[in-house]
Amino acid sequence: MLKQNFHQDLNGKLYTHLLSRHLNFNLHRVWLDEVNQVATFPLYNLAGTLLGYQQYRPKGSKDVNNDPREGKYFTRKPNSPEPSYWGVESWNLSNTLFLVEGLFDAARLTALGYSALATFTNNPGTNFMGFVSLVKKLRPVVVVCDNDVAGVKLAKYGHTHTTLSSGKDVGEADEQEVLEMVGRYDKL
Repeated sequence: MLKQNFHQDLNGKLYTHLLSRHLNFNLHRVWLDEVNQVATFPLYNLAGTLLGYQQYRPKGSKDVNNDPREGKYFTRKPNSPEPSYWGVESWNLSNTLFLVEGLFDAARLTALGYSALATFTNNPGTNFMGFVSLVKKLRPVVVVCDNDVAGVKLAKYGHTHTTLSSGKDVGEADEQEVLEMVGRYDKL
């Protein structure tokens, strides 16, 4: 059974797990299947059109890449060149826009009150470049790169970029490190 904005099931195992991953249920839309332990996050374009979804299974295997039944993550997006994101609903939270690869990295930042978009890739393509060029004229854009060679590829899309000194992704770093990082870029 799927539940939308499932605040009524505050004792659910999946709900509790997602809280520990810093998901703000008052801001973000998510569908929860407590029986199968699957959270489904809708992906939108900037006009608010639903373009796809990402499923997350806490007990799924990362070894099974993009499998809808066994993988930890399964993402379905159209083959069209139009980019889709997670976190569009955070657009007006702050002046600075943070770009990250992963959903839980964006969730960590939006839980702290910052605008953040998850791109789900380190190489979003030419349509994304056009979008970022426009946004960079209107507001500061900071890319928080995963701390690996692939993660740094996303860096070219922001005014500036950073990685966390611990080497962790934003979603897994300790609170103090994340607060120090956003504090450096919040006033750009």
